[in-house]
Amino acid sequence: MNLFHDTNVLIAYCFIQDRWKGKAEAILKDDFTHFTSDKVINEFLEKEDEIIKDFYSKIVNLSERIYKSGKDNFNVDEKNKIIKKADKEIRPLIAEFLDKKVTYPVSKKILAESLQNLYFEGLKTERARYENLRQKFKEIHCRLKEYPKLESQLEQLGIHNGNRDRGILLDAHDLAILKGFTLNFVSLDDDLCQEFRNEILNLLELNEIIDLRYYSGF
Repeated sequence: MNLFHDTNVLIAYCFIQDRWKGKAEAILKDDFTHFTSDKVINEFLEKEDEIIKDFYSKIVNLSERIYKSGKDNFNVDEKNKIIKKADKEIRPLIAEFLDKKVTYPVSKKILAESLQNLYFEGLKTERARYENLRQKFKEIHCRLKEYPKLESQLEQLGIHNGNRDRGILLDAHDLAILKGFTLNFVSLDDDLCQEFRNEILNLLELNEIIDLRYYSGF
């Protein structure tokens, strides 16, 4: 199966705190053939610092809340209380961390410092996973052809960001035409996967748009 991956799939795969990491790992398995484009890679690199800063902010916030809790130590039966203190986007990661990386009872100082280490571990993991991901792509497509009529039609649908959403869709369209094969577009974007899915499939040479959130295997 030939799969073309949108930027949010790369983000889900590379960052350990992303809630859809497991789904991205499942769909990026080696028995599929994976493609993306230079626009996707560029957008990923542009968003990378923003995602890292956001992760750091959420980790620091949780660490500070633990310090201010008034408790000196935490027992194993208090894991759920700690998880609830975390931002909802990192709760799955914090739950896994508390289950696998913490020995109880744990002092608030050690717990808070361990969270900082989790952040730095995340940075190392992101780089390693990104390099691994690059190896998975059979091709990072660079589109040379313009499709002004199709781009106008996509814009009229309400798909914005010409160099991103529209441009990336057209990259996949162009790749399918050049290679002459069935190509499936994978994303997490509501507009592409749900609201405009049928219209996009009617316009472009794509076999299917796969919403990664609901991927359960083929």
